[in-house]
Amino acid sequence: MSLWILDTDHASLFLAGNKSITAQVDKYSKNVAITVVTVQELFNG
Repeated sequence: MSLWILDTDHASLFLAGNKSITAQVDKYSKNVAITVVTVQELFNG
């Protein structure tokens, strides 16, 4: 099993509804994660 970790850029694209990123997240949804650093960067800009 592989774990897919989204970096801040990819997480931002996912939240914006990017079709390519959304499709990949849907494909691997059980194995997708983000780090606390990404959460911090998304909240603080």
